[in-house]
Amino acid sequence: MKNADLKRAVMNLIVTGFEGKDVDSDLRKLIKEGIGGVVLFEKNCESPQQVRDLTDRIAFTAGKSPLICVDQEGGRVQRLKKGYTRYPAPAVVGRYFEQGGDVRKVYEMAASMAVELRESGINVNFAPVVDVTSSDGNEVIGDRSFSSSALTVSELGLIYAAAFQDQGIIACAKHFPGHGTVAEDSHKSLPVCRLSWKEVQEVHLRPFVHLIENRVFSIMTAHVVYEVIDSFSPATFSRKVVMEILRRDLDFDGLVFSDDLNMGAVERWGSIGEAAVKAVDAGVDMLIVSRYECVEEVASALFDAVKKNIIPEKRLMLSSGWIDEIREEMTKNRKELPPLDLNIVKSEKHVQLVGEIEGSVTES
Repeated sequence: MKNADLKRAVMNLIVTGFEGKDVDSDLRKLIKEGIGGVVLFEKNCESPQQVRDLTDRIAFTAGKSPLICVDQEGGRVQRLKKGYTRYPAPAVVGRYFEQGGDVRKVYEMAASMAVELRESGINVNFAPVVDVTSSDGNEVIGDRSFSSSALTVSELGLIYAAAFQDQGIIACAKHFPGHGTVAEDSHKSLPVCRLSWKEVQEVHLRPFVHLIENRVFSIMTAHVVYEVIDSFSPATFSRKVVMEILRRDLDFDGLVFSDDLNMGAVERWGSIGEAAVKAVDAGVDMLIVSRYECVEEVASALFDAVKKNIIPEKRLMLSSGWIDEIREEMTKNRKELPPLDLNIVKSEKHVQLVGEIEGSVTES
C-alpha cells in the first residue's frame, strides 16, 4: 500500500476532540487528512443553531462526513445543554421502570433525545451506559447506570439503543465488559476488577449480551483490568476481552470504540501511541483521542506499527474499510437532513415527557 493511502486509512480509525465552537485551522487540517470522527464536548456547544452550523461545516470540509459523536446520556453527562431538553440521569429512569413506569414513555423520551441529536447534525451517541452498578454507594459510575439490577439495565439499555437507532443515530453500549463495580475512576487511574468469572458472566456481561442479540450498532470498551480474564492489560488493550470474548464468544460484529485514550488509566499504563497500537491489535476499530494535539502521535505510532507488521495491514484495512462504508451512509443521510427546526429541539412534547417520568418517581 502507498504511504499516502496507509496514512489516510490510519486517520480513519481516529475520533478527535477539538477546541472552540467552529472549524479552526487545527481541526480543518485533521479533517483534510481524513480523520474518521470528531467528538463534541460542552466546550464546543453553545446553542442548537451553533451546533448544527458546526456539524454542517465539519461535514462540508470533509466531503465524506466523519462520524460526529457526543456523550448525551442524560443527567450529569449531557454535553448539549443550552437550548436542549435536559434529560434525567439513567438512574432516575431506572427507578421509574422498577416502580412500574410505562416503557413506551421511556422509548419516546429516548427517541426524542435522538431527534434532538439528529437535528443538530450528530450521528453517534456514546450511550446507553449499560454498566450494572454496585449497590454499595459506588459513585464512579453511580447515577450514570440505570440500576444495580442486570435485568433493569438490560431492558432499559435496549430501549434506549433501539430508540436511538430507529431515529438514525448510532447507539454505543458502554463500557465493555462492565465498569459498575470498580471503585477507582478510569479518568484518573487504572481500575482493577477482581470479580469471579461467574459474576462477570451472570451480571455484568448480561446487558451487553442482550443488546448484541438485538443488534446494537457499536460498543465501547472500558479502561479496566479484569483479572479473571487478563491480569495485565486493560480491556481496551486486551485481545482476550475484545477478540475472544466480545467478537468470538458473544459474536459481536459491530463497531468497537475505545474509551478516551487521553484518560488517566491510559497514561498510567503507557504512552498514548503505545496504547493506540495495543488497542487496534486487540480488535478495537476506532480510537477516541479527546486532545487533538495527540492525534499526530497516535497516527504515527499506528503507521509505524503497520509498516513493521506489528499490526497486519489487513487488520487495519478491515476497520478502515468498514468505517468508510459508515461514513458514506452518514454523508447520504446528511444530504437528506432538512434545515434545523428549533420547534423540534427542546419542544414542549420533549419537556413534557421528561416531566412525566421524573414527576412519577418516588425516592427509594
